[in-house]
Amino acid sequence: MKRLILVGMTVVTLAISRPSLAGIEYTDLSYDFGHVALDFTVIATYTLYNTGPDPVSIDSVRVNCDCSQAFAIDSLLQPGDTTTVRLSFTTTNFFGPNNKQLTVYTSDPKHPKINLFYLSVVGQWLNGIKPDPYAVFFLPPHKRKEIVIPNVKFDRIEIALAGQVDTLYDVKVTRPRARKGESVAAEIVPRPGLRGGTYYSNLRLQIIPSDGDSVYLTIPVKIVRY
Repeated sequence: MKRLILVGMTVVTLAISRPSLAGIEYTDLSYDFGHVALDFTVIATYTLYNTGPDPVSIDSVRVNCDCSQAFAIDSLLQPGDTTTVRLSFTTTNFFGPNNKQLTVYTSDPKHPKINLFYLSVVGQWLNGIKPDPYAVFFLPPHKRKEIVIPNVKFDRIEIALAGQVDTLYDVKVTRPRARKGESVAAEIVPRPGLRGGTYYSNLRLQIIPSDGDSVYLTIPVKIVRY
């Protein structure tokens, strides 16, 4: 970049070096599964952006636990491109709070190594906030399933959809608020037109008590179509 400066009647051109632009950027370093049941595999995704002027490659993605696998959907990011890092975590052999890490290695000299984290509480349910059922399983005749979460402690709780891994199904909150002794609920409906096969996914619900901290619940979803 050059800037023109007038000195008297003389035009002086000063060359000003442009600061190096960012390469790989990201919005969230950590994903919180919240509470999840034993013996399920759940999925989290992270989004990486190339905001720099040059292509960037994702060289590898490594996890530090045999319980997990991860990969980048696209390994080469042109300027302006994004990619998704997809992590699967199997809760078998775990109980209670967990904090784990995966590492993304890139060709970006500013961010050659990016550490990402995922949190969970396996097989434990805080303050009786426990989904019924823990997971949903759809065979071809099944049209819809409902997840019910009772409120056994708080004056009032609310439920909200905090996200889902994909668009294989729709989620609708059917009972958004519950006083003590009542239940909140959400309904899951598979999308029509799914091809034959077995699909694994999960959604995340947020439970918001009137006088306590919010709680995440991850609900595994399995859909079978013939």
